[in-house]
Amino acid sequence: MESFPTTNKKLIDWVNKMSKLCGAERIVWIDGSEEQKLFLEKECVSSGELIRLNKEKLPGCFLHRTAHDDVARTDKS
Repeated sequence: MESFPTTNKKLIDWVNKMSKLCGAERIVWIDGSEEQKLFLEKECVSSGELIRLNKEKLPGCFLHRTAHDDVARTDKS
């Protein structure tokens, strides 16, 4: 499996179990680095999930809306 940024055996076992259960192709550990943040922002902007707001007025800000077919969303008739 992938390398783990931890030696916590319970966490490693749980991640492996969830990976198998979900059929994960790979595991990505979020490390909080600026490089990873920029990569994720770029990926979300290119997919349309995030919309970059005015860089001059609102540097580093994005618009994110929930998907209309999101199961957590509720609409009252």
